Amino acid sequence: MAEVSLALLKKELRLQSKFTDQDEILTLDLEAAEDAIVRWCNRDIEELKFMGGGVFPAQLKKAELALAKHMFTHDMVADERSLNATPYGISTLVKPFVKLVSDED
Repeated sequence: MAEVSLALLKKELRLQSKFTDQDEILTLDLEAAEDAIVRWCNRDIEELKFMGGGVFPAQLKKAELALAKHMFTHDMVADERSLNATPYGISTLVKPFVKLVSDED
């Protein structure tokens, strides 16, 4: 379950809520974005919620929203001539939550 709602992503993309033909793809983009961000942080979602005072941190919600938007608006197919890099702003939002060492050390 994505921490960012489908309705919020549709607002960000300026898609009218009554049009539902892209909802399945948008939901998949949200779930993939959240999974990528949680893995990027090298923490589990409960640990991130603890860091956010019991809720998923707003910075990470914004990063999830931005990454899902990026996934939806840019074709995932890339070659040497056409690469769509992940926006720098996403890494800026995520960086403070990244665990740099494992708990085993």
